[in-house]
Amino acid sequence: PRRRRRKKRKRPNLKQLKDWLTYSDSFLFLFFYNRQSVIYIFLFFVSFNMQPSVKKTISDIKALRIQGARNVARSALKAIATEVKASKAKSLDALYREIVETGEALALSRPTEPMMRNAINDISRFALAQIKSKKVKNVIDAKRVVVAKEEELLKRFEDDIKKLAEYGARLIPDGATVMTHCHSSTTTSI
Repeated sequence: PRRRRRKKRKRPNLKQLKDWLTYSDSFLFLFFYNRQSVIYIFLFFVSFNMQPSVKKTISDIKALRIQGARNVARSALKAIATEVKASKAKSLDALYREIVETGEALALSRPTEPMMRNAINDISRFALAQIKSKKVKNVIDAKRVVVAKEEELLKRFEDDIKKLAEYGARLIPDGATVMTHCHSSTTTSI
């Protein structure tokens, strides 16, 4: 019996893929490789419609030009608010999708930043709750309440750091030497 010869499949060039992923803001490209086949999954983001300032924020977070958990979270919230204000969404679902997709792009810019992910989740859940509960009737109302929530979260960040500084200052004796690492604005405020 004659054996059928299988066509040799070309392996993906991982270096080219890595370079492409590094410079691509349009979508996330995931792949899974096994001996039989290569499966490609595309997850599209709205970055092709994103505001230039939002793209710059993502780039700055990726490149570590924005450092410190609070600063990264603050920048991400401001970027989402910028995107919401400039949104041309015609429906509440489309606006929510933009918020989530912008949030995902921001979260992927520094996956090890939990404060940013928590802030993004807070704003996304808030938007979804407002839409599902019918508290907002149209896109304009939704934009207004989401931007107001962003401002509230930023104010809470500032209030929290003041409270932490006051509490921490009571714990450290006068004239003590405090050693820190990384970029801790909270520690320096104490």
